[in-house]
Amino acid sequence: MFRFLSATVLLLVLFLTATGIAADKRQARVEKIGDVSRGEIRVSPRLASADTCWVRTDNGIIMQIDGWVIGEELYKSYLDPAESCENPYPFTVVEINMPMVFQAGGQIVVSVDVESVDNSDPSCPVPGQLIDSSSWWDLQVPGAGLYDIWIPLDTPIVVDGPFFAGFLISNQLDQAMGAAVTTDTTRVPCVSYNIWDADMGFVDLGQYIYDDGQVYFEWPGSLVLYASGIPGGNGGGEPEPEPEPAISWVYPAEGDTILYPPAELWAVETSGSSIIDYVIFEYSSGGSFQDLGIVFDGEATKRNGVDPAGVATGYSLPWDFSTMAEGTYTVRVTALDTLGRSASASRQVVLESTPPIPEIVGPNSWETFCEQIQFLVQCSDENVSYVEFRGRAVPDDYSADLYALDQALLGDDDGDPYDGNPVTDGEYGDYYCGPAAAAVAIEKWYTRGYSDLMREGAATLGIAAVAESLAVLFDTRAKAGTRDDFLIAGLKQWTTEHGDAIEVDYRREPDYLTLRTWVQDQERVVLLGLGGDPALWVTVDGFTGWQSGVNTYSVSVMNPLTGAVTGTTLRENAGVTELQLGGVWHSVDIMVSLLAPDWSITRAFLGVDLNGGDGWSFTWNPNPLTEGDWFFFQASTKDATQYPGQSTILMQYSCESQYAAGDYNDDASVDVVDLYYLIQFIAMDGPEPVGGPQRADTNCDSYINVADIVYYMNFLFGSAGPPCN
Repeated sequence: MFRFLSATVLLLVLFLTATGIAADKRQARVEKIGDVSRGEIRVSPRLASADTCWVRTDNGIIMQIDGWVIGEELYKSYLDPAESCENPYPFTVVEINMPMVFQAGGQIVVSVDVESVDNSDPSCPVPGQLIDSSSWWDLQVPGAGLYDIWIPLDTPIVVDGPFFAGFLISNQLDQAMGAAVTTDTTRVPCVSYNIWDADMGFVDLGQYIYDDGQVYFEWPGSLVLYASGIPGGNGGGEPEPEPEPAISWVYPAEGDTILYPPAELWAVETSGSSIIDYVIFEYSSGGSFQDLGIVFDGEATKRNGVDPAGVATGYSLPWDFSTMAEGTYTVRVTALDTLGRSASASRQVVLESTPPIPEIVGPNSWETFCEQIQFLVQCSDENVSYVEFRGRAVPDDYSADLYALDQALLGDDDGDPYDGNPVTDGEYGDYYCGPAAAAVAIEKWYTRGYSDLMREGAATLGIAAVAESLAVLFDTRAKAGTRDDFLIAGLKQWTTEHGDAIEVDYRREPDYLTLRTWVQDQERVVLLGLGGDPALWVTVDGFTGWQSGVNTYSVSVMNPLTGAVTGTTLRENAGVTELQLGGVWHSVDIMVSLLAPDWSITRAFLGVDLNGGDGWSFTWNPNPLTEGDWFFFQASTKDATQYPGQSTILMQYSCESQYAAGDYNDDASVDVVDLYYLIQFIAMDGPEPVGGPQRADTNCDSYINVADIVYYMNFLFGSAGPPCN
């Protein structure tokens, strides 16, 4: 690389020639940045971490604009060191970086500059006078990828307030390079500018771009163009250095060795660094690691019971490995910061591309059965040698009998835990729905016999102490709420360090049937991460009945905001599961469960199919059951390597629709024999009507007595209508 001319001279050339080139950028395309390699083009050593502060206005690299960059143009970004640096002024600007994406290698000639801020219009700052610029650098882009192009100023520039950083491309770029600038997804006016045509002048990229009264182009967010430098401090001393990256897995966690496609790889950066550049996921089958993808935005949804929140998944990546060979792999996640420092975490996993999950494809959940059920099962794993069937009758109502914990008793910061601990008084109780909901889940397993969960050494902790300890793991105070990734990772850490007998699992956007299966059939303790306003965490206590309307269900939850177990309504609305609290519908974004693998649940053995040559199936002829009872039916198996799989459906036993009203002996006729059958049952302790004793309530007054016999006699002799059962 070499340097030549001055930026001021070339900028003048640009303005004089721009009317001649007048490039058209209308055909540019906006795309989300996908799986790309990440590198640096740097022309001088990076600054020492102890001295450096990064000044930027964007929210991370998310989008790329293809077809926009043509060369011979200037980009500008408004930067205020006070927004990101302690004791910022005087601030010494040392380097400027504009990340760019390329489809191929090639030449790019660039310079950077610093300009003052023109505040003639106080509501919209624009680039002002040129303060200084760097030499020109002729750079060679090595190949396709995303590159941080760091260009130093020849002499660092000292500023005492906000400034504009400039990035000038002097050459016409080869179209084959596919050069693209990067943006976030938040359009903010008066912070990002571009000039490529002297007649158009500086264009505000944060607003609609017009030409001849027509919309020229709409940028998706703010340009990613920022600076690094050294804060002067105004007498405050040097800022604290940014911590080195630290990364850990949310999923898979230690011991989660079996992955079924599609899986989600999910990590959390825990150092608190504000300069994490990106996280990369990789896998290896024993040789070199292969890229799976890069994630630039690590923000996960935060729920604090005060503010609304959108859905953000943090450093997560979906992985569909269904076409890969089954076997043992290593997955690795690496976090890198803008100083080039990194941290990695690895997990060994077994990929089951054809999982041994015996999916029950018939009958369907919510159907009724009477005389027999034929279970039909599909399983993609070729190494399954049997499918076992079990059933479990469950009551209409279920309660886990959860402890009710009021978050107002938590988050104390003034020594008085009973004053409500509100945020308005500088305390944290208002933000504690996550620790409170999780502590209630821990306490439930403690009462089920897992005493290590609430012990520290020889001491037994109270539930409030558990909540405060969880708040530390969740980083609740520092983050003014609990993020999804910190909650799951913190729960896994807590359960591992306190007996290692509880597994933590999660499911995004669950439906009602999956929720009820987890809570009632599998007896997990489940937390729900709710969206809406406000976003918060609750713990599921139980259910009342089954459907209470069309796609509507009665549910009870422990609500930390009120400190009470509350009955409420859950609905499935246009594919979204929603829970009502305080008259507001909240989307159920995620459910997190705690489950003891050795927790004993009794299910009746129904039978087994040992030959899948003609498909997996089993026909069950039930013994007489109680009319109206509900059952969870489970199909389970293991493959040749003993990896398990299962599926569950929910059905109701109901024979009412199988029998003619008044036909109590099921002989297909309604006559005096049925009258005798009814008399025997009601008056002489004889056998109950076929289909269940409730059929003897002939007049449907909810009582079974002599009045039903009289009603039936009147029916037979023509003076009453047909029995209702």
